[in-house]
Amino acid sequence: MRPKLKITGPGTLREVRDAFDSESDVKRKRKIHVIRQAFSGVYTTEEIVDIVGCSKASVTNWVREYRQGGLGGLLQTNYCSGRKPSLNEEICAQLIEGLKDGRWKRMKEIRKWLAAEHGVILSNGGMQYWLAKVEPLSKCQRKAT
Repeated sequence: MRPKLKITGPGTLREVRDAFDSESDVKRKRKIHVIRQAFSGVYTTEEIVDIVGCSKASVTNWVREYRQGGLGGLLQTNYCSGRKPSLNEEICAQLIEGLKDGRWKRMKEIRKWLAAEHGVILSNGGMQYWLAKVEPLSKCQRKAT
């Protein structure tokens, strides 16, 4: 028979119950639910997996995070917002203005302008991404002759 999972700290069962009752986010509440079940000492890891509805690896990770950092460590998010966009709002505004004025005929000309004026080097794919994002046109508007 598998051993029961028992947690005795770093916080108290009352703190865990209060956090569980006050939490509205489903993901965070699930983590707290695992800790709450482990505090009881009645269930094995596999039983907690069945009760809470998550993987064994998640239960193990969440118990470790709780033991190392308490509720704060358990509920801490460890992700960042991602890579910063290569074109800021000001550059996008200038790009839109130039497209409306018909300043460029080819994507290559826009890429040269970005490199010379703003120091931004974009591949063809990157340029196509930004053109689709800032100006939903299939081609740059040409100057009227």
